[in-house]
Amino acid sequence: MHWNFNQRRRLTPLTRNRGGIYIVILATSMIMTTLGLAAMYSIKVKNHSTKTSSQVTQARLAARSAIEVALFQLASDDTWRNSTVQGPLITNLRIGNATVDIDIQDPVDADFANDDNHPIVLKVTATVGRGKYITSVQLQPHGPKGINALEYTLIAGQNIYVENSTITTDFPIAANTNIDANTSIINAHTFAVDNITGSSYTKSTNANLIVRTLPDAAALINEYTANAKTISFNSIPEVDSNFLVNSQMENGTNGWIRVGGSPNIATQASVHPTRGNVLIVSSRVSDSEGVGQDITSKLTAGQLHNFTIDVCSKFGRDIRLGITLIDDAGTRTITLGANYGVADWDRFEIDFTPTWTGTLHSAIIFVDTVDGSTEYFFIDNARLHLKSTPTDRTIQNHVISSRRNPFGGVNPHHGIYLIDCGGQRIVIENTRIVGTLLLIDPAPDSVIRGSINWLPLQSNQPVLITNKSITLALSRIDLSEETQNTNFNPANHPYPYLDGETDNDTTDTYPSTIEGLIYSAENITIESTPNIKGSIIAAGSINVRYADLNITRLTYPLITPPTGFSRTNRPLTFTHGTWRKRVTGGSNDGGVAAVN
Repeated sequence: MHWNFNQRRRLTPLTRNRGGIYIVILATSMIMTTLGLAAMYSIKVKNHSTKTSSQVTQARLAARSAIEVALFQLASDDTWRNSTVQGPLITNLRIGNATVDIDIQDPVDADFANDDNHPIVLKVTATVGRGKYITSVQLQPHGPKGINALEYTLIAGQNIYVENSTITTDFPIAANTNIDANTSIINAHTFAVDNITGSSYTKSTNANLIVRTLPDAAALINEYTANAKTISFNSIPEVDSNFLVNSQMENGTNGWIRVGGSPNIATQASVHPTRGNVLIVSSRVSDSEGVGQDITSKLTAGQLHNFTIDVCSKFGRDIRLGITLIDDAGTRTITLGANYGVADWDRFEIDFTPTWTGTLHSAIIFVDTVDGSTEYFFIDNARLHLKSTPTDRTIQNHVISSRRNPFGGVNPHHGIYLIDCGGQRIVIENTRIVGTLLLIDPAPDSVIRGSINWLPLQSNQPVLITNKSITLALSRIDLSEETQNTNFNPANHPYPYLDGETDNDTTDTYPSTIEGLIYSAENITIESTPNIKGSIIAAGSINVRYADLNITRLTYPLITPPTGFSRTNRPLTFTHGTWRKRVTGGSNDGGVAAVN
């Protein structure tokens, strides 16, 4: 059979439908393929977006953690304001999968060191893959500017020992080691790093205190030395040396204590024409009841001492002078001398050389009787000194201020005076001071005693700084111009200072008070009846012995601390409304928002 290709073939409807179906199937396949590819691309995009979102989340968490890292670093470095400049603070820090950079800024003047009240801004950039999170926040210093030692009225870098004393204060006392009270009353909340022992405490006692911060002694002394006017030690007059306070009984019973029991001790005007006040010891129930002074910090082992005192008995009694020592070997009482049948005023003069075993814990020099008598007797004009140094450099009955210096030139701008004692004893008594004294290398038995009216030129400055130990044996009896025969508010030196009054008479009185901060780089011994408005700070120990200490805290040193007593690193807190963020690599790429 032959096929004629020129012959036209007749197409039926069925034949025509077969081609259309093929085209439809082909188009449908193409659509399905396109949809499949689109779905696959969508999944790929979605996976990529999910990955980027996860990276941004990781970056955000890392950025927040980095803020805490920066705050910890700043809190750990007390000198960061002096050593840090604007710009990168931490770079290439790894937190999880993130790489973090932290910048720091002072938004006020770009200088961290010139004012610790200025806020700071921390800016953190955290990157994880293609995700980046940028955040910033402002922080403001807060809290007291003063070191935490200024939170206390009495604070020791080592121990506080209280013996036969009363401490009354409106703010806590603290020791960076131990506090021990013996036959004493502590009217204060009490804190110690280690132990609080003895009795009695009328308010809370709190051991396990975190160590309190004290000033750097060398830096402190250097700062005040730079602004001080020097007073030559040799320009201070020599006065008969006397370790005893209130030796002529002009300040009541200040410094004198009952011995051997509870006799009555009081002062009264003498009928003797050449004497002023005398001290009477009465209401005695045994011959061993008498009167004395604590001289623990005054004695030098192996050195010859001289003790003189006037004693009067109207009954011809046998008078004894003695000393009771407590050392590592125990307690012993030594009779230094006796006069028999004393019926009027008689002067005792005794030389003695004290020795002791180990540490001398207590030394009381006293007067009593030895013949069984219990009648009253009188004492006056007591003196104790080293035979080798019969005189002391003594500042007494003077006015010292930024405008007045009886020993040389004035310091009108700072009111700070430096006295280099060269290891010798200095005594300051019955004086009015407006300013700061810087005592360098005083002998350990140096003392500030009697009636003192003392405040600094600038209200938040210290009154006393010393690099060695010092004794405070102050009286609460007013500083009297009549008693001291001195005008304490002469021309150009009014009372109150700067805006008070001056005169030419000697009839005024002034409260015996030290108002300001007292600091020793070693130890401070407190005796007698001091009245302090401020803080007493010793880098070593504080010994309160036979004292009635009244101390009231001043609040402004903590807020505006004295030079050398400032906190170098105050805590930083977030400022509300200053959080900012920026995210890149995510769905809100480029967005900036405030976060409250």
